[in-house]
Amino acid sequence: FYVFSTYKVYGPHMAVMWGKLDALAELTGPNHFFVPRDAVPYKFELGGTSHESCAGWLAVGDYLCFLAGKAPITAAGGSVSRATVQKALKE
Repeated sequence: FYVFSTYKVYGPHMAVMWGKLDALAELTGPNHFFVPRDAVPYKFELGGTSHESCAGWLAVGDYLCFLAGKAPITAAGGSVSRATVQKALKE
């Protein structure tokens, strides 16, 4: 699994965690004791969703497209490709 802070890559103050379901299910989440161990991703959510941060994180995709000279993706409901991210970060 991977974990990183989005604010270190142009994003808002929040974190992102990605991993395979079986790997994440084995981890003990920092949530309450009564949250089942297999309740992924709920066991890692420590409170309400920060809607402002989520909107900010979505805007990072458009920003990376801008840096790479491509059209914004959020209006079309698309996603940022690995090539777009690599191009944006190299320039």
